[in-house]
Amino acid sequence: TGLPPQKTPVFQILGLISMLSDGFYVPEGGMGKIPEALSQSLKNNGGEIFLNSKIRKIRVKNGRVYGLEVEGQGLEEVDGVISTVSGMVTFGSLLNPEDVSGGMRRKVENAPLSHKALSLQLGLSNLVGPCSHSNSIFPNMDEQYKVFMPDVDDLKWFNYTVPTVTMPELAPRGGSIIEMFLPVKQSLPVNDWDEQEKEKVVESAVTALSRIHKINIAVKRVLSPKDFQDRMHFYKGALYGLSPAADPRTLFPHDPPIAGLYQAGQTTYPGYGLGPAAVSGIFAAEALMRTGG
Repeated sequence: TGLPPQKTPVFQILGLISMLSDGFYVPEGGMGKIPEALSQSLKNNGGEIFLNSKIRKIRVKNGRVYGLEVEGQGLEEVDGVISTVSGMVTFGSLLNPEDVSGGMRRKVENAPLSHKALSLQLGLSNLVGPCSHSNSIFPNMDEQYKVFMPDVDDLKWFNYTVPTVTMPELAPRGGSIIEMFLPVKQSLPVNDWDEQEKEKVVESAVTALSRIHKINIAVKRVLSPKDFQDRMHFYKGALYGLSPAADPRTLFPHDPPIAGLYQAGQTTYPGYGLGPAAVSGIFAAEALMRTGG
């Protein structure tokens, strides 16, 4: 969360303790198995999935959702919508301002956003041999705040992961992948992240890694906060939307005051993380079934 332990919500600390004591589990075959299972269940129950269909607007009439304006397809009439993009996008841009209550507009304006970061993926032609999948070079506890203070001239503290399965388009056979999420200046406007700014951070990271491993770079992928905003559609480049440490009262409702509209995802209760986001989908579906869509 970027907060000191004294100000970190207790549920965040309990989650870390549970991970350390019980282990950290991911699906066999990778995280993509979760949407694969969900999509197959939807199809088995008669649902259809339309990919690459950009939603321009959620249309409302007399306080009720009646359609979706789809890029290149025009208006599609619907009885209900479950929006899984962030609440800031749903109520800040997908709906017309006159359809959003003043309270919801204030919630969007005052949303406490999570941190921004730079993502670096290095495909190496050589094999690196760290002692674990996740590797942290951190200071002692009383100085751990320095991990979140970027220093592009001398990167000392960082975390990096070395996946056990390498994508052939990223690392050649016999090579390795190193992934890093690097701290950046939170005050730097998202649109100021040009190629020069990105390269300064990447160069610092490669220099730091080279002190530990031999680094023969074959492929390099970089996503700056601006890339997360423009290419990945993360609201203002914030990695998690709302801050994981945000007050639960800042979360968006599953059943907002617009008939036929429902909200799911980690900007709704119970908040941040894959499990809580999945639970929010259940809550949204239950709300839809209670009201008949």
